[in-house]
Amino acid sequence: MPEDYESKPGSEVLFDEAECGVLLTAENGQIAQVNLTFCRWLGYRREELLGRHIQDLMSMEGGHFIRRTGRP
Repeated sequence: MPEDYESKPGSEVLFDEAECGVLLTAENGQIAQVNLTFCRWLGYRREELLGRHIQDLMSMEGGHFIRRTGRP
């Protein structure tokens, strides 16, 4: 286990190393939290995703659905 895990609470380690990608957004669709699994899958660093809008990661069709339904 990497050294930086020793300073993290257990829940943060579980969040980061979950086998599934986890992405949490604010009500406006901005990415508020993302785990390392999700970052690895998409090839981004966490810092590159935090604060971006979830629509930035979607296909044109997915973004259109979000705009049409009003859900971020």
